[in-house]
Amino acid sequence: MRRICVITGGSSGMGFQAAKILGNDYQIILAARNEEKLIKATNELKKLGIDSEYQILDLSNKESIVNMVNNLKQKGNISILLNCAGMSPHMGDYKKIIDANAYGNVILNNMMLNIMKDGIIINVSSMSSYLTPSIVLPKRKYKLAFKNLEKFRKKLYKRCKLFPKNVRSGVAYGISKNFLTWFSIAFSIKAIEKNVRVIAVSPGNFSTPMGSLEEGDAKKYIDESILKRNGDPKEIAYLFKTLIDSNNSYLTGIEIKCDGGVFAYKENKKIINEIKGE
Repeated sequence: MRRICVITGGSSGMGFQAAKILGNDYQIILAARNEEKLIKATNELKKLGIDSEYQILDLSNKESIVNMVNNLKQKGNISILLNCAGMSPHMGDYKKIIDANAYGNVILNNMMLNIMKDGIIINVSSMSSYLTPSIVLPKRKYKLAFKNLEKFRKKLYKRCKLFPKNVRSGVAYGISKNFLTWFSIAFSIKAIEKNVRVIAVSPGNFSTPMGSLEEGDAKKYIDESILKRNGDPKEIAYLFKTLIDSNNSYLTGIEIKCDGGVFAYKENKKIINEIKGE
C-alpha cells in the first residue's frame, strides 16, 4: 500500500504544485474549503497519472477539521501532512484568521498526529512571523495552546482588539503565523513519540492566488529583498519534497525561511552598506 500525503490548501498555489511533484511517490489527498476547486485540481492530477482524491476542510471550523480527520482514519498509512492552508488579512476578520491560522492548526496537528506514524508534518507559516514587531506578539500566551486551547484563542482575540479595527486582520495574521512557527518547533517534541518530524516553513512572496490578494502590501517586501522578485510555487514545492525525503530524517524542530532573502536583507542591509561604504 502506498503511503499517503495529505495536503491542506492543496487545490491551488504551492499546495497544488507540491501535489504534482509528490504524486510520483505518494497517494495524494487534497484538502480545502472550495469543493469546485478541489474537484478541478483532483481531476488534473488524475490526468497526470497521480492517484488522488479530496476532502473538504475549513481550517477555521473545528467541526470541519474533526470530520476530515475522521474520514482520513479510514484511509490508513498516512505519513505526510503538508499543511499549506491558511487565511491572509484580506480573507476574513481577525477572529476568522486566528481561528484558522492558530487555533485550527493546533487542532489539526494534534488530530493528524493521532493517525500518523513514521512521517512528517510541515506547517507553512509566513515571513510575517518575523516582520511583526515583538511588542505586538503575545508570546507568553502561546504555551496555553498546550494547556487550555479555548483560553488561548480568547487571549489572542483580546490582543487583536487592542488595535484599531482597520488593522486587526493584519495584526491577527502576524500573530497567528508567529505562533505557528513557535508551535511547530515545540510540537516536534511531542510528535517524535510517533516518529513524526515537524518542520515550519516560512514563505515570502509567491505568485499564488493568495499572494495576489496581498500584492499591494507585498511590493515593498520584494524591493527589500535579495532576489527582488516573487517566488514560483514550483520552487517551494521542491523544498517540501526535499524536507519530506527520508534522507533528511535528522531534520525536525526547525523553521526554514524561503523568502527570497527578505529577512536576510532586512537584518543585514545596514551592515552590508557600512562595508560597502554607503
